[in-house]
Amino acid sequence: KLSIQKPHFLTFSLGTIIANALMHRVPDRIETMTLAGPVLRLNRWSEALVNTAWKLRHFASYMTFYKIFAHIMMPFKSHAISRHFFISEATKLGRKEFVKWVHLLIRAKIPYEKLHNSNNTVPKFYLIGEDDHMFLDEAKYAASKDQFARIEVLPNCGHVCIIESSEASNNAIHSFIQTYNNGK
Repeated sequence: KLSIQKPHFLTFSLGTIIANALMHRVPDRIETMTLAGPVLRLNRWSEALVNTAWKLRHFASYMTFYKIFAHIMMPFKSHAISRHFFISEATKLGRKEFVKWVHLLIRAKIPYEKLHNSNNTVPKFYLIGEDDHMFLDEAKYAASKDQFARIEVLPNCGHVCIIESSEASNNAIHSFIQTYNNGK
């Protein structure tokens, strides 16, 4: 058994949906929350794509949707490595996991809005690439409306900023956690 009283959480992409639910339900058990490539709320284009994927989930190849998502989320040449990683990992998941993935995306805004409308005091760190056109505006908004949040926008990278700019990501996350480490 680990004797960790209040851990520092690091979440990425879809994991940030779960992070928002955790911060809403058990904020007293969380020291800090880092949300890298945060998925907070879908914009109208991504929402349309997710809803289409949901409606066609039993008819179309799930890999077709993953590839479309990859190219929409990571459209630039500088995103090629992240896009390749996203697609290659998706091939390991299969249709059943794809359906779960789409369902989670459809419901992404629910835990975010519950957290946003609460008096949550968990220190939050939004780490996002300047080219993350699907989620950047909402991350900036979330950070601006929460006195316990800060944001760092990394240049020249997109949604998968922790791969595209790993050293800067690691340094930023380490600096944030050290701020709340209380001499530990």
